[in-house]
Amino acid sequence: MSTDNSVVKEAMESGLTFTQFVGIVATITTVGQSLSGTFTARKVWQLRSPGDLSPVPFIAAVLGSSLWFLYGVLLKDSTVMYTNIAGITLNSFYVFVFYLYTAKKVLMSRQILSVLIIVMTIVIYIRSFSVGEEMIARNQLGLICTIVSLSSCASPLITLKHVMRTKSTETLPFPLILCIFIVCLLWYVYAVLIEDFYMQVTNLLGSLIGLAQLSLFYIYPSSSHRDKDYHSGNI
Repeated sequence: MSTDNSVVKEAMESGLTFTQFVGIVATITTVGQSLSGTFTARKVWQLRSPGDLSPVPFIAAVLGSSLWFLYGVLLKDSTVMYTNIAGITLNSFYVFVFYLYTAKKVLMSRQILSVLIIVMTIVIYIRSFSVGEEMIARNQLGLICTIVSLSSCASPLITLKHVMRTKSTETLPFPLILCIFIVCLLWYVYAVLIEDFYMQVTNLLGSLIGLAQLSLFYIYPSSSHRDKDYHSGNI
């Protein structure tokens, strides 16, 4: 605890505000989470085929990062902008690797084109607002970003239902879920500090879903963990 406090104290003494400090930590953890996609890209590259892996999560991530980048521009928040530039860059690279080795290039081309059309349409729509209507444009884009982000919550919710039905967490990647929970929590704190409603809603829900998934590891411990306890005599 004292170490954490000293880090924060040093950051404050260096001229950073608490909001800036939280933003930097949130950016670093977000980029770290995005870098986890390199393992998937490496697997595709080694096998020279995506196999059963889908590029859709990465294509969706490009869309989400692009929209939140535009929101950061309207918000005039460099933290949001730089974080999502990193997200766009990394996820575009993963999509490129998939595209190189997929046999479904036509389908992927349509998916990528759809993302480009959506982003360009929103850019044109936002630019249609006149001077003095920046707040209206920001609210409209914030709503769009929130809807797109919340739509990605469908998959975790389906996973929750599956785990509760099978009473097994074998299919849940604990490190990734923990990382996503931390990322959402940090961005929620940042959103509270800058008083942004749309980022608060998106990341609060993401944090709650992550917390619900983490709780399942306690309620339904994996069989490997139970076996380890059994063999060690801890029952």
